[in-house]
Amino acid sequence: KVKKLDANVNIYCPAVNEWGWNKSVSTQHFFPTWFRDTLRKQLDLLPWEIAPGKVAVVMHLRRADLQRDDSRATPDKYYYRVADAIKKHIPDAEFHVWVSTKNIPAYDYDFWTSKDFKGYSKRGMNVHVDKNIEDNKLFLNAWLHMARAHIFVMSQSSFSMVPAYMNTNCVIYPSNVDSPLENWMDGKNEKRGSYDKEMKTCCERAISAAGGVSSMGSGSAPPMAAMPVNRVDAMPAESAAPVVSFASLESPTAKYCNLKICRFQESETAPRLFVLEHTDGAGHRMKSIMEGMAIAIRN
Repeated sequence: KVKKLDANVNIYCPAVNEWGWNKSVSTQHFFPTWFRDTLRKQLDLLPWEIAPGKVAVVMHLRRADLQRDDSRATPDKYYYRVADAIKKHIPDAEFHVWVSTKNIPAYDYDFWTSKDFKGYSKRGMNVHVDKNIEDNKLFLNAWLHMARAHIFVMSQSSFSMVPAYMNTNCVIYPSNVDSPLENWMDGKNEKRGSYDKEMKTCCERAISAAGGVSSMGSGSAPPMAAMPVNRVDAMPAESAAPVVSFASLESPTAKYCNLKICRFQESETAPRLFVLEHTDGAGHRMKSIMEGMAIAIRN
């Protein structure tokens, strides 16, 4: 463990998600609500495809890079069960499903087609099939809907983790997260005693996030007035992240993040954290960057 960092030092930290294996460390400790809200800030300014007055449920299916028998391709029946559980509390929820059929560029064949998702359309869900994975606007549009969804149903994917970190409403994950954030719930193991209560709380939080306009299903309590997520820390003052000139840094050819959210110290000589740049997909790459930023705000 390093107790002190010298000025101008560069730190390379290839593995930046220590909370994934150290269960004594809470993920919320690294992702306080103010930080997650700041990460999502620009996405909140973009238009989205949700009807006004509706609770938006956004699902992400990981399919394109997985063969049909891959355990990470969470079965459709799981998503159908989660949808049914949500509808018990929010009958008029609006469902959107994002999925890609195009395999990663390293392969010239695909395992899935648009026909594989007709079951979702038959259930009244809006299905968005992205076939051009190199179109930045397409996956940005997917991320903004997942990050802002009143209920986000994840897949077993780094592409899902990125918007899940930013979503402070309700996130449902498929039993693949060791240290979930406080507004996340496990969508599997439905027979556990707390499942119904967790789902009800999730739906109440979603209704509150949507403005309290949707009706709860029969037999349910009325929507709660508000269910705020506890803020671990206060947001730093605006002056804590000034614009810094790269010309003063010791290596003018190095590429540093100059976004305000990347600058946690006023000093131009503050230590700089570098993370491993994954090249196997936009989700894995962005997840690593966000987790590096999370480490930086705590250290």
